[in-house]
Amino acid sequence: MSGVISIRPEDIVLTAPDAAPRRGRVAFIRDLGATVETFVDIAGQTITAVSAPRDRMALAVGDEVGVDLPDAACVLLPT
Repeated sequence: MSGVISIRPEDIVLTAPDAAPRRGRVAFIRDLGATVETFVDIAGQTITAVSAPRDRMALAVGDEVGVDLPDAACVLLPT
């Protein structure tokens, strides 16, 4: 079965690069006050992780970051 994985931005877990199955590079960080959006480029695909300011990692644009997409939070959409 093929498809596209869908996951809510708040379910994406950013961690140390060596502690996750995927790695990416921080492309942009948007601080919205109540939440922080971290845009991560993974092999040409951009994903957006959302977290509360107190829960986010100390990251800067250009940093390498680990990206975990918990199985329980993912939904496979048919293409």
